[in-house]
Amino acid sequence: MNIFKKFNKTKNNEEQQTQTTSQSSSRNTLMGVMDVFSLKDNEEDLIVVGQVKGNIHVGDSVYLTNCGEDDNDRFSTTILGIETAPGVSVQEATDCNVGLRIENGKQYKVKKGTVLFSKRSTSSEIQNIYTSTLGDVFVVRQNMAISEEDLELLSIADCAEIIRLFLWFLSKSETDESEEIKKSNGMKLNHVRAALCKKIINAEEIYCIYSKITGEPHLFSRTVKKDDGSYMCMPPYVLLSTKQYERVLMVSLSEDKYEMRKIENDDERKEIMNFLGNTFYLNGACEACILGEQVRIPAQMLVAMPDYSNVEPIKVPLTNPNLMRWLLLISQLGKPENEDAQTIYNLYYRFMAKELLKSRLLIPMQHDGELPVTNENGKTTLTKNVNIKLPTMNGKNEKRAVRMYTDWKQLRKEFGEEWGGMVQSVEGMIDTFDCAINVTQSSQGGCYITKDMFEGMKKFED
Repeated sequence: MNIFKKFNKTKNNEEQQTQTTSQSSSRNTLMGVMDVFSLKDNEEDLIVVGQVKGNIHVGDSVYLTNCGEDDNDRFSTTILGIETAPGVSVQEATDCNVGLRIENGKQYKVKKGTVLFSKRSTSSEIQNIYTSTLGDVFVVRQNMAISEEDLELLSIADCAEIIRLFLWFLSKSETDESEEIKKSNGMKLNHVRAALCKKIINAEEIYCIYSKITGEPHLFSRTVKKDDGSYMCMPPYVLLSTKQYERVLMVSLSEDKYEMRKIENDDERKEIMNFLGNTFYLNGACEACILGEQVRIPAQMLVAMPDYSNVEPIKVPLTNPNLMRWLLLISQLGKPENEDAQTIYNLYYRFMAKELLKSRLLIPMQHDGELPVTNENGKTTLTKNVNIKLPTMNGKNEKRAVRMYTDWKQLRKEFGEEWGGMVQSVEGMIDTFDCAINVTQSSQGGCYITKDMFEGMKKFED
């Protein structure tokens, strides 16, 4: 391309550039970068290729931005040359494919999906060009065959947008595709998903929508009515965001029920992984959705399930993610106010009851002497030389209630390191005490079980 040659900045050129720059402020120019090239004879400038919308002149002052990056900085640069075809240099171009030489382009992180725009361009116009360019480049032109070099440059938001656009593209294409093509599309999606997972785990920070009711990451789930009249609960997910998108996601959510919290990574890049591990394998979330429910990542793709196969049973941490899942969903739902809400509540309650009947829980405990082993029915008989202290609270109908927790994380919300824990089932305590499960001062994410309630739950046993 002739525009790749060194631009000759004569006095006349400088005067012409000043005049054109003044005129450019009144024009609306937009272009999504579809490709980037370096120059052999210049270490500063870059060539960017794309379809310009509006009118652009040599000498125009324009801006560059990466909408998917958290900082979303805007950089100012100058158009040093324009070509509309190989070897066809022009002084201006309108609504066509162009190659643009941008001054000092290597100073900026210019990549596929970068947006070039003028001062008059609006935020929504810039965002639309960014999204459509990602689709044009990676979905249409490259058919999701994305190189490792391109993946390295993409941000979390870039990857999420590309996945969303590809899924939309597949939904609009023919449904009678061969199994081979479907398999190939699945592999392409997973290739980008894997890169997205790596970026999330190693990010400086991510954001998650929390429930103000439970104090835990909010579990989003849909209940679907099947053809036979029964209902099915879809696997619950948590919603993750980047800094750039967190305000957008919160717009449609009630501030009374939801809040966005930042999870900052540590130097070893363990904090985000631990947060997600707790969300999946303590709280029972099945997936994480990125920037919206369309882009779903299965739990085990982000964080591997803990492997305790070589750990002594007594040293395996106690967890109850399948119980915790329904406790959180019930708490989030609150008191049913209509027939649909009551149907969903009944569904959640049934699943919760089935899990509660077979779960082992933690009771905070302080003791003197050696504790006997819990028997096969989950009951413990104390000997005379053992003194234990269990935290109880005023219950219903003048009965005391013992506090029980699904895991150590929940227990530590209320009790310090000076407290140990005794593993026990609800059945092992319900004859003596009511059971207050995950009851804390900071949230409403627990439940209260009486003897009558527990007996009623047994109808749900498998």
